[in-house]
Amino acid sequence: MKIRLIRQTLKSMLKSINAGVQIIGECESVQEAIIVTKSCEPELVFLDINLTDGNSKMVFLSSIFGRLEQKNRLLR
Repeated sequence: MKIRLIRQTLKSMLKSINAGVQIIGECESVQEAIIVTKSCEPELVFLDINLTDGNSKMVFLSSIFGRLEQKNRLLR
């Protein structure tokens, strides 16, 4: 319940700053967040530190290593 209120407040704040902001996903787990960030490539991500299946740092690290791996494949 508390998380839902925080999410709604954050969305309202973002929309009040810029009406063109698009919310592309809401995730409760590291696995969900990794899938969404890989498929949608968002410009900005807000993450709670503790997600249902781990720490949100894993999403960040997955994104960085995924991009490095992609660049390495292009350079070969």
